[in-house]
Amino acid sequence: MKKYFLLLISMLVFSMFALDVNAQSLISCTADIPSYVTIGTELNASFNATLVVNDGNDRRNFTDIFVAFEVRSVSTANSSFSLIGNVSNTTALNHTNMTIPNVGILNLEPSNDYEVRATCYALTSLTGPAGVNVTVATTVTGVTFDLGDRPSIPTTAHAKDKEFTDVSGSNIITYTVNGANTTNCRIAFLQDGASPRFSGSNTFAMTHSGNSCTYTITKGSLPDSSYDVYVRASDFTNTTNSNKIQFKINTMEGDVGGGGISAFGDGEVDIAVARGIASNDFVTLIIIIVVVAGAWYYMNNSGSGRKN
Repeated sequence: MKKYFLLLISMLVFSMFALDVNAQSLISCTADIPSYVTIGTELNASFNATLVVNDGNDRRNFTDIFVAFEVRSVSTANSSFSLIGNVSNTTALNHTNMTIPNVGILNLEPSNDYEVRATCYALTSLTGPAGVNVTVATTVTGVTFDLGDRPSIPTTAHAKDKEFTDVSGSNIITYTVNGANTTNCRIAFLQDGASPRFSGSNTFAMTHSGNSCTYTITKGSLPDSSYDVYVRASDFTNTTNSNKIQFKINTMEGDVGGGGISAFGDGEVDIAVARGIASNDFVTLIIIIVVVAGAWYYMNNSGSGRKN
């Protein structure tokens, strides 16, 4: 009797396990997400949800399927999946969607590297046996979210013509940005009235953290001079440039030449160094004169001692 009882229990457990496996194996979930998402864009999910029981002899459809839409972007503050919508389908149409609402409802930084995950699930709302939990997720990558909120104009508290060196305390250029709409910044050091550009020589990536972007001056990072400086804030979909400001870069203090900024001020020359250069040139000239005079004397007097 005990043997038959254990066999009955074993068969019951096996049948419950088989029911759950069969149920989960026949639900599908497909996300249809545009590559560019803005206000009013529809995020869609379709599914084929059929519950199979009795070893495949009985198929029953789910009447209520729920879909959770989640997003994340590793380059923004939204670096982990966040729920943006949870919608249900109660008409057995095998699909559902959500529409992106106006700015301010979704707190998402714009970016071009979002992942959108749609999770289709059913809990107890089905026509078959209650209590079956079926969950399947699908993810779409490389989606751009641009809800219309552009980066604000980068601003700085540094005064015009401020001099920056490579010495700690005077080597960091700081700009203020709107961190919620900014993903990265670049800085450009230009001359001769050049228009703003952020690629090529004398342009650099800045460090973005919160509401600030910073750049640290190092020796030799760019020639010492006076520059027109621009900063560009980006959210990977939109960019905003700062106004122009003049800064001086002086990392080679005391050097002369190369068009750099002298440690003695604009237009001033180190008199001691200049005198040293002049003195060296004068000594070289004297040596040349002595050598030439000696050669001339030798050539004109070398034959006077010959015997006939």
